[in-house]
Amino acid sequence: MTSSALKFIMKNRMQCKNHPERIAKRRCYQCKAPICAQCQNLLDHHIFCSTECHQKWLKAQSAKKNQPEKPKAKPKTEQRLSELEDTLERTLTRYFQMEKKLRTLEQGQNKNQPKNFLPLILIPLLAVGLVLGMFIYLAQWRKALLTKAMSKENPTLSQFASEYPVSIAEHHYLEAPILELAPGAQKISGGKINLYGKAPGAEKLTLLINGREKETIRLNSMEFIFSQVQLIQGNNLIQLLAQDKDGNQAYSIAQLVNYSGQNQMQVFYTPGLDYIRGSRDKPFLALTFDAGGEASYAKRVLEILKERRIKTTIFLTGQFIEQYPNLVRQMVEDGHEIGNHTYSHPHLTTWEQNHRQWTKPEVTREFLQKELLTTAQLFQEVSGAEMAPLWRAPYGEHNWEIRRWAEEAGFYHINWSRDPGINYDTLDWLCDENAKHYRSPQEIRALLTELSTNKSHSANGAIILMHLSTERGKKFPDQVLAPALDALTANGYKIVTVSELFPALMPKVPK
Repeated sequence: MTSSALKFIMKNRMQCKNHPERIAKRRCYQCKAPICAQCQNLLDHHIFCSTECHQKWLKAQSAKKNQPEKPKAKPKTEQRLSELEDTLERTLTRYFQMEKKLRTLEQGQNKNQPKNFLPLILIPLLAVGLVLGMFIYLAQWRKALLTKAMSKENPTLSQFASEYPVSIAEHHYLEAPILELAPGAQKISGGKINLYGKAPGAEKLTLLINGREKETIRLNSMEFIFSQVQLIQGNNLIQLLAQDKDGNQAYSIAQLVNYSGQNQMQVFYTPGLDYIRGSRDKPFLALTFDAGGEASYAKRVLEILKERRIKTTIFLTGQFIEQYPNLVRQMVEDGHEIGNHTYSHPHLTTWEQNHRQWTKPEVTREFLQKELLTTAQLFQEVSGAEMAPLWRAPYGEHNWEIRRWAEEAGFYHINWSRDPGINYDTLDWLCDENAKHYRSPQEIRALLTELSTNKSHSANGAIILMHLSTERGKKFPDQVLAPALDALTANGYKIVTVSELFPALMPKVPK
């Protein structure tokens, strides 16, 4: 490199605004100030120099979202019409100028000389141009009207809260309904049972037993209940038929239930189920934690649980196991149940693109099973223990196909629970106070401590979702988890592991 080139680079290099002695290769996404690698904060897929700039950017984004949408069809058509009028005016001007020149030439030529037919050719061409221009205008106007009509009938992606995962986003599309029928033996009275579950996107739900319609209900939310359903003695094939406002239909996975006639029923194992809740007959709660790549207050969470002799189920990624082996060994030593959260926490469906649970093209059976089995092997190498046959899909993205692939590898999918008006995802991962669904530490604590305020043990069998890391600060576990656990146990709940909610899923241990 020549000396002149070196001088030019030294003269024009960027210096970090916080560390002038360091070279800055990036700029803050908000204030555009140059920053060095140490000052870079990766937040919401952008580089910021500080949390203040990140908050300013979030407020600006929130302000844009709150602005009323401007009609787009009319300005586009008006702009297109104006452009067509300008083009027509320029064409006519050129035509009249050419016609004037031709007349001048004709006056100086012999009358017997053949006439110039160029104007006669231009006139039909001009007419064709006018017709074509009007056709384009009408086509654009029609397209704008269709777009506007479709936006009312079918919400576009811009109307979705894309920053939110499945746990709190609205389900605009019909999905297969899910029953809360976990495999195993259960006691019932008089052959009657209550059937609970969820039917995202459905307006009407029909209960089918052995192929016959038993009852139809209309839904105000995705959660439903069929009360006091009478089983017949012997086998009962139970299935749900969901229907949305447009007449689209979707069936649940059919489940086989045998009623012996002696206040006892046996729910047979069905492949590919989504386990969202345990039995509602016992005051059991499963407190579960997801751990991705960070462990900001994991140590304090483990201390709080150990102080109260509480065992939980923790879903770990392979990357977490690699990064925090000592914490993983501590979890096992304390008696916690460890489930699988995949190796790299990938998106498995197209939910992020179109809010539909379609398997992504790059997600194959081999890909998913490698993610799960690699994580299980890492856990065994680090802890010397076997991972529980349970997994939880990252971001809540899964479907029947994906769950079947996971079961082939030995893992059953564990979701979290929902009741009308209650989402058992505590949303502790959501740290933006300006976000629509943000919950303060006080609100999260209230959600957990007031579960049995209105109805006695209404949260029986529920699966609660929390995380081992967020950006809320190290005091968060003491402000929320500790008082919540004390209140839950005082209200008569027993905090259990997921395997205690679903004992039929666990491998039989020889005596």
